[in-house]
Amino acid sequence: MAQDLAAVAKQIRIDIIEETAAAGSGHPGGSLSCADILTVLYFDKMNIDPADPKKADRDRLVLSKGHAALTQYACLCELGYFDRKWLKILPEDIIVREEYAGVCRFKMTL
Repeated sequence: MAQDLAAVAKQIRIDIIEETAAAGSGHPGGSLSCADILTVLYFDKMNIDPADPKKADRDRLVLSKGHAALTQYACLCELGYFDRKWLKILPEDIIVREEYAGVCRFKMTL
């Protein structure tokens, strides 16, 4: 299990760097600093199911470290909450813009 989590965390870090590069700006340090923590929470500890994102007894995560949002997006993508192609688009665009309605299967507030 630990090796699997290490591999997932490595992919999350790659995604963070690629997201930052695609956006042309960002705060990769803050995101990279919590990659291990969010990987363990999302992939080992939390009661969540991408196939049933609205299940009543799901766990919820409040991430108040705004500069680490890229880590959360990378984790959600890796879990299958949205397609990898959307990861390179600015996350605010995915959440707010009407043409992306239905792309995300998670609740988020900016």
